[in-house]
Amino acid sequence: CSLLRSPPPLATTAVTANTMLATHHKAAGARPSASKFFAPTNKRPVPRILAAKAASKALTGPCIVDLYAQDQVKLPTTARHDPGISIADYMAHAVDNFSNMELPMGGKLVRADDKHLELTVPRIQLFDVWLQPRAMSAVSIEEGRIVITSSEGNCILEGSHHVKQFKLNERFNLDVRIVFSWEDPGAGFTASSSSISSGEEEEPRIKVDGNIRVQVDIPAPFSFMPKPIIEATGNTALAASLTLIMRSFGAVMVEDYARWATDSALRRQRSLAAAAKAESA
Repeated sequence: CSLLRSPPPLATTAVTANTMLATHHKAAGARPSASKFFAPTNKRPVPRILAAKAASKALTGPCIVDLYAQDQVKLPTTARHDPGISIADYMAHAVDNFSNMELPMGGKLVRADDKHLELTVPRIQLFDVWLQPRAMSAVSIEEGRIVITSSEGNCILEGSHHVKQFKLNERFNLDVRIVFSWEDPGAGFTASSSSISSGEEEEPRIKVDGNIRVQVDIPAPFSFMPKPIIEATGNTALAASLTLIMRSFGAVMVEDYARWATDSALRRQRSLAAAAKAESA
């Protein structure tokens, strides 16, 4: 199940989903056409906010793989801010601030309530199949850090028509954890670029630590491929997706904080919008 669009590690994996499915049905004595199995289908509308599910799915198939990736980024940010404003203040309103951000390749964050965000992961391309998980994520504001987590049962898989055809929503669990922490030497003071020491230890910065785990019950005909190949290429795809999320989100967040820290009107606008949403909830 080497499913990456990039060249797979072994030549035996360099086949498309169409070819594999046709081979599988031929062996079973059937002769389906490509149009029957891979014709475009109309996407049904999905709710914007996901309802939390109780628990992870119990996977019992013969080819279950566990994929894992982790990454860390350190992001220098602006030393300019209004009096009394700090990174901690920005993070204390993480749900409202983060929900304004767009991610590449269809990824995004949507505010669900004052403690939850809906995370749409950027598209993951696997040969002629593309996948896009959406997860309800809890936002926990702790001393000196923000933790965003998504439990295994709170995810829905969207993507190309293969998702429905192979019932992939019933065959996977997703677990995401992203932790934001920060160093802000000038917190609470009026700061300008010239007033901050050139030493690296004095620069305000945000650190992001992320890890993602996916458990997949691989369907036939992909399950006939060697499990080590599935895991190796799956981990590569997962790592690429996590890196894309963290670096693109980090860049947008740093830019957003720079605006928020120096624009009192923007801060007030977001505060009023959050209050209005809380009242209507």
